[in-house]
Amino acid sequence: MLWPALSALVAEIGFVVLAGLSPLLLNSIVLLMYFSWGYNSIQWVYTMSFFVFFFGGMSLGRILHKIPLFFPGISLGQGYVLGAALVSLVVFLCWKGSVSAFSKKDLN
Repeated sequence: MLWPALSALVAEIGFVVLAGLSPLLLNSIVLLMYFSWGYNSIQWVYTMSFFVFFFGGMSLGRILHKIPLFFPGISLGQGYVLGAALVSLVVFLCWKGSVSAFSKKDLN
């Protein structure tokens, strides 16, 4: 009786982690573009992000059920860890790029 409740809780925690990592990923990408190109040049990023999140969120619901076809033998928990590691890697690389782009700016 405890295992179904525990597995449902783990599934919900995975979605909470995904919901927390998604804005972090978007903000790190936007900051990299902001420090590289400037605010006026990335206005289209803010406009297009609405469409990406709207249509991407609908597509993500259809794609998540097909992941075991591409990665046979992977469990749901392993998928969450793999996704979190991938997002963390992208966030770190965007942070590194943002720091290097910001350090090249002339602030005077």
